[in-house]
Amino acid sequence: MSVATAGEAWSTAERVALWVAGAPVDRPDIEPSDAAAIVELIDGHCLLGRAIARGLGTVEEGGLGELLVHRQLAMQELVEDQLVAVEELIAATGSGAVAVLKGVATYGLTNEPTSLRTGDVDLVVEAEVDVPTLLRELGYHQTRGPFMH
Repeated sequence: MSVATAGEAWSTAERVALWVAGAPVDRPDIEPSDAAAIVELIDGHCLLGRAIARGLGTVEEGGLGELLVHRQLAMQELVEDQLVAVEELIAATGSGAVAVLKGVATYGLTNEPTSLRTGDVDLVVEAEVDVPTLLRELGYHQTRGPFMH
């Protein structure tokens, strides 16, 4: 069974998530009552940037578009705050050997908000320093456990 065939039996929210992710399905018609389920799936699968890029952050989508745009702006603000922490980390290590990876790096190079998938910042630090401890000393706090990719 192809994704397109399987999508016909799925909810509107699931079909929207498939479409946003680039699956070979037609863009579903969206009703205002679908908004909460769509946002939940988009959040759960880190598809916010792709949803905005595919046009779901427009007035045409009514309440859904407004929800997505507000989420995107909040994510951009979070990332900008976190990039300040990266600058402070670079200054504190004195090495300058801090590499920002993945979506945030693309965002930094292109200033394209839709390149952001999550609000986290992935780093590689080439310094003999305990980065979490150093960030706490700089006044930051850990909001969740480490996630090693």
